[in-house]
Amino acid sequence: MPITIKNVTLSYPSLFKPTAFDGNMDQAKYSTDIIIKKGSGEESQIQAEYDAVAKKALDEKKLTKSQLTPFIRPIGSTKGILIDCDDDPDRYPPEIYEGCYILRAKSKTKPVVVDRRNGAISEDDNAIYGGVIANVNINLYAYNKIGTGIAVGLNGVQKVADGEPLGGGRPSVGQMFGEPEDDDMFN
Repeated sequence: MPITIKNVTLSYPSLFKPTAFDGNMDQAKYSTDIIIKKGSGEESQIQAEYDAVAKKALDEKKLTKSQLTPFIRPIGSTKGILIDCDDDPDRYPPEIYEGCYILRAKSKTKPVVVDRRNGAISEDDNAIYGGVIANVNINLYAYNKIGTGIAVGLNGVQKVADGEPLGGGRPSVGQMFGEPEDDDMFN
């Protein structure tokens, strides 16, 4: 069942064009990393949905207990629904990720992307970036075709507010070139 996690921060959003990490465009997906503050209550909502999906997968014998994706990713593993950023400060700098989890959501189909009033947002609006605050609708599902486990599907994103851009972005013109020089210098 789809759930909406609220007031989270997006990181590496690829919501308008699919991305293929291995260069194989047949496997390209829309995706975003979702930064969730620990203790926000959102992780308990995700845990409840994970538990329901895991129970159903086990009851229907789609997965065995050993095939379940862990809820919290163990250190050194590539499988897990939530990544505890505090476990790997070299990869997840504390100034951005301290006290947070990351949830990776992906979709083969383009997700809905809207503003606070549910008006469509396009790539040309430049409104979605790493650091934006959003509500994100996801669904957890069991899979057993290529590999086995529980994955997170991305249905839609609603921009709630602007946030502090992640990664610093491009410096301002003043930072790059300093203050304008006096025109008289060239006369």
